[in-house]
Amino acid sequence: MVNCAIAKKPAFILQALAALLQSAGNFVPLNFTPQFSSALGYTVGFGAVMLTINNGGNAVRRILTGVLADTFEQQNVLILSVLGSAISVYGSLAWCCH
Repeated sequence: MVNCAIAKKPAFILQALAALLQSAGNFVPLNFTPQFSSALGYTVGFGAVMLTINNGGNAVRRILTGVLADTFEQQNVLILSVLGSAISVYGSLAWCCH
């Protein structure tokens, strides 16, 4: 049984609000992809296609991460995700600033 009294506590409400605001900020830059593509000389349609591909890939990655977390321990998948992110950022910087 779910204890609904916990949801009325200020600490829970603030934590839920902070989680919502944090995750909502992840998608704001992606919504400007079509306009950014036109600023780079591409069409707005190309930017919309790139946004669609990114969102589709994000959905697949979330499902795959959930399956991996169910199969292996969640902390191991988290460590692997953080390492993959760090390697991709480092690779992007190395490629950009060579």
